[in-house]
Amino acid sequence: MICPSSGVHIVLPDYYSPEGMGLIVPKTKDGRVVFMLPWLGRTVAGTTDSNTSITPLPEPHEDEIQFILDAISDYLNIKVRRTDVLSAWSGIRPLAMDPTAKSTESISRDHVVFEENPGLVTITGGKWTTYRRKAESNQWMCNTEATDSWFSWMGTIFFHSSCAAIRAHEENIWW
Repeated sequence: MICPSSGVHIVLPDYYSPEGMGLIVPKTKDGRVVFMLPWLGRTVAGTTDSNTSITPLPEPHEDEIQFILDAISDYLNIKVRRTDVLSAWSGIRPLAMDPTAKSTESISRDHVVFEENPGLVTITGGKWTTYRRKAESNQWMCNTEATDSWFSWMGTIFFHSSCAAIRAHEENIWW
């Protein structure tokens, strides 16, 4: 049902994001996304995406830290050094399982809500930043005569239901 994916972030000195400016690279050399943002007087950069096992204390691997440094170095006019990394951490994303995906990078970050058996609603996938959307989707499934039929288009999850179209508060989901 889920495919665990490791994401690593690093903290760098503030001069990596001068004048409060950030950077996003929507497609690195291998197709991943990398960003750099001012954060608490420093710069946070990330993120990696790789298969992992579920562990209570995920740790960043050196190759993931180096990937981030290499990716941002193409866009900066300063020398990016490993010794500038002030801290690094790793988290585990519970991506919705896609049996056809060759790697975690190609698995959708959308969440999936379905009712496989009457009264048993399952929600899986998504990201920390979509927790409100996930909760609203789950609430909708529990409070309507929804079916397990759904589809996704451009990051928006749609459900087939007999209810009228209702826009979720502050979110991009139409019921």
